[in-house]
Amino acid sequence: MTKETAIAINKHVIAWAMFHNGITPDEPEPIIYSLRQMLEASDKIHQLNAAASLKGGHVTRYLTVDDRLIAALYVAANYEHNQQSIIQHGRKYIFVQE
Repeated sequence: MTKETAIAINKHVIAWAMFHNGITPDEPEPIIYSLRQMLEASDKIHQLNAAASLKGGHVTRYLTVDDRLIAALYVAANYEHNQQSIIQHGRKYIFVQE
């Protein structure tokens, strides 16, 4: 994966994370990447950040998110969900399969 592709995918993931957390009001374009592509892009961004740290001086570091958030965004974008199947028990949410 090229640096430019990884940066573009990472920006898209960050945009969706910000939208889902209410930070930005405008919904980004739909996620069109596979889970593998998003995780590979995240790995590439981590490598770029690590290499930048070794250079010293003026460097560009990229914002990243945890792999769990990438997986959650992928599921939200690609699978229908039914809130009636999820119940709250104390501080935990439990999936109930009918």
